[in-house]
Amino acid sequence: MLPVPDPTLLFICRMCEQMAEQWDRGQTDCHQKCGGPKNGRLFPLYRGPLTPGYAESHCVVCGVDATKKMGITGERGEIGICDAHISVIAPEDKDA
Repeated sequence: MLPVPDPTLLFICRMCEQMAEQWDRGQTDCHQKCGGPKNGRLFPLYRGPLTPGYAESHCVVCGVDATKKMGITGERGEIGICDAHISVIAPEDKDA
């Protein structure tokens, strides 16, 4: 079982020690606002057991093996994403 048992949260958030501490206090929303790809960041405040290599090779949404990697301009590293969740992290541009 993951530290935070809420399946509606991203896998990376469910593995975050900061989110687990908040969850244990009865808070169901993250108040760290550490920032994911939709905010142009790669979870810079994440604190937990996921290494950068693991985050690159596994989907940050569900934890399965990643089929793609995504980087953010100005951020170090990449995160992994699977085909089923690419639209969660990087929604398609409908005008393109």
